[in-house]
Amino acid sequence: MKQLIDYLEKNKIPYSDETIRKFDAYRGGILQWNEFVNLTAIRDPEEFTMKHFVDSVTCFNLPEYQEAQHIIDEHERERMFCRHDHQHSLDVARLMYIFSKESGVDIDVELMYAAALMHDIGRALQYIDAVPHHAAGAEMSAQWLPKCGFTEEETEAVVEAVQDHRQIYQEGPTLKTLLY
Repeated sequence: MKQLIDYLEKNKIPYSDETIRKFDAYRGGILQWNEFVNLTAIRDPEEFTMKHFVDSVTCFNLPEYQEAQHIIDEHERERMFCRHDHQHSLDVARLMYIFSKESGVDIDVELMYAAALMHDIGRALQYIDAVPHHAAGAEMSAQWLPKCGFTEEETEAVVEAVQDHRQIYQEGPTLKTLLY
């Protein structure tokens, strides 16, 4: 996890020991599952960390993302429960991963993290302009994800998941149903 910590510190991305512990446990779980189900071609723990974690938090470092998250943090400062901070997004990503494994569906871990990271960021515009956060978050995702190296197809999948994350679906597990 040293590479991840070095990256976070170099890019001034906040983290806690608890977050690193959870990333490490999550990485261990993925690599353990990878022995039985081909989740990723990457077998080296540090290479996995750089590809799947660092790539997923790249958008977190965008100035636009930081500004939006600051607005959310300010509006939710007095909230006792369920603040929509970065820890919330990481918790959502981990739950998406668990649900995907329980349902036997193979969804790219990086897309799950991107969707989780973006799903509530639209709350910034909701607080300022009363724009529904799922619609604002989808638009923000469409603008920001290509800057973070996501392909058009990946961006579209995340945008759809963010746009639709407040709806209940009867269909099988997909990126958007896991995000709900």
